[in-house]
Amino acid sequence: RLLYFVNKVARKVKKVYPQVKIDTISYADMSSPPEIVKPEDNVVIRVCANKGVSGLSIEGASAAKIRKAKEYMDRIQKLSQITDKIYVWDYPYDYMVINSIFPILHTLREDMRFYAEHNVKGIYVNGQTDTCDFDDLKIYLLAKVMFDPYMSSEEYEKHLTEFLEGYYGSGWKEIYRYIIMSEKVSRKTEFNIWSQPHEIIPLKYDEEGNADYSFMNKSRELFNKAKKKARGGEIRRIDKNS
Repeated sequence: RLLYFVNKVARKVKKVYPQVKIDTISYADMSSPPEIVKPEDNVVIRVCANKGVSGLSIEGASAAKIRKAKEYMDRIQKLSQITDKIYVWDYPYDYMVINSIFPILHTLREDMRFYAEHNVKGIYVNGQTDTCDFDDLKIYLLAKVMFDPYMSSEEYEKHLTEFLEGYYGSGWKEIYRYIIMSEKVSRKTEFNIWSQPHEIIPLKYDEEGNADYSFMNKSRELFNKAKKKARGGEIRRIDKNS
């Protein structure tokens, strides 16, 4: 029903403003791709992920996360069969606790490649702001992969490490180790944009109920080593993300 209405508007607008595109949303109750009505050629379908999908890379991920990602990917694939104008409204950060770690840096390249292969013509990144989650690095990498979604994993890694070295200085390798460690731990969790920090990096407990703080201790160790090697503004940047 929504698309039927949007199409009527689009046809009227096109008569007066043929260069204008009409944007409608695929989200919540309007998520299911239409089975009968097809969008007019001046209509853009903007897809927003339900269930807080956090990255489409599913290698080694939890079963629940794989299921959610596949549901989202299936929706885009079906839409790509009826339109060549899809936009994506993306949330590559923790929407619930904005100053939380959100380890998805190594999913961005795969996400953008999937989008490019399925008629996605634009990405709107919602809410990037001043957080401890490497927001400057994330924006830089997003710009790179949106410009070239078909780059190799080696090229992507080169962009990542070059930024770290230029931004964090001599202590960049410790920051890189922290990023890899965070992604390895969170890979098995079912985190999404609505998660609390402890759901992204969960605490482990022994049989007696004692918490294992090894991840936090190792993280502090890496950041402290990075700060000792850094100078001036590099230290402030490390402090911001620690």
